[in-house]
Amino acid sequence: MNLLSDDKTVKLWEVNRQQFKFSLTGHTNWVRSVRLSPDSRLAVSGGDDKVVKLWDLRNKNNIAEFLESAGQINTVRFELFRKFLIIAFFQDFIQVEIV
Repeated sequence: MNLLSDDKTVKLWEVNRQQFKFSLTGHTNWVRSVRLSPDSRLAVSGGDDKVVKLWDLRNKNNIAEFLESAGQINTVRFELFRKFLIIAFFQDFIQVEIV
């Protein structure tokens, strides 16, 4: 249901209906990775601006930011069995607990 973008936004689509839903704005450079939480209520995004953003998809708000990471963010994902985000950089990764 999501699409990466070179216009600094996260775009959400209803794939089955081929319908654009909305954009999430706030990144200052290319978005490289977006993942939905298992319950589809949250999204996490990261990219070339070295910022990870946590989004509430119900109200389309940025609810948390992790600034000035070790470098360009290549991959973000939710850890399925705990409340953690996994954030991967070029040569390293970190794990962040979300409450």
